[in-house]
Amino acid sequence: MTRGDAGQCADYAPPPLPQTGKTALTSRSIADIVQARAVAAGFARRDLAGHSLKRGALTTGMDRGIHPAKLKRLGRHKSFDVLGEYLEFGDLFDGHPLTGVL
Repeated sequence: MTRGDAGQCADYAPPPLPQTGKTALTSRSIADIVQARAVAAGFARRDLAGHSLKRGALTTGMDRGIHPAKLKRLGRHKSFDVLGEYLEFGDLFDGHPLTGVL
């Protein structure tokens, strides 16, 4: 690959921007948009989907201290168990209240 004047690869062509229309977006159209952008950024199409946005939004909310009941409502989950499947907890011992005690 060679670099163009703008610092982008010469063979790089971003996907066309989504068009505004009269029909509602569907879960498939969101996935198509996310996957097209992922491919343009150099990721494999299968690495990301529309669901990645939901998972990321809920995890970001958790990291920012948003109450789990609000996250459950935002994600439209019927139970906290299902919400827990979406959240990325990282290091569960980071900031543990008993750090250094044992």
